Amino acid sequence: MNEYSARQIPNDELTLDRIPASDSSRSEIERFALTVDGYKLSGSFEACAGIAGSTGKKTLTELRITLFFKQRARRFVGLDDLDQEDILAEDRELIRQIREMVDVRQLE
Repeated sequence: MNEYSARQIPNDELTLDRIPASDSSRSEIERFALTVDGYKLSGSFEACAGIAGSTGKKTLTELRITLFFKQRARRFVGLDDLDQEDILAEDRELIRQIREMVDVRQLE
């Protein structure tokens, strides 16, 4: 099994215990990022990139697509060329937002 064949987790099956903590390691966050296929969910590579590059408030799906796209982009270019601390901080912020949305949804 390759890294891209991670088990997909639909939003309605997403619970806090399935999401890494906001202070998780890069590898834990990357594994979680692959629990959604952002290309398929958004309809194309271009649409996925557009969602990932957009600013402003995002839905749970859009946050997960963004995390997925960033993981795939880094995998393609390699981490050696990028500032790993900034990347981890961005990923952790996405995880924090995802956890917050799932937590709110579970309280409803």
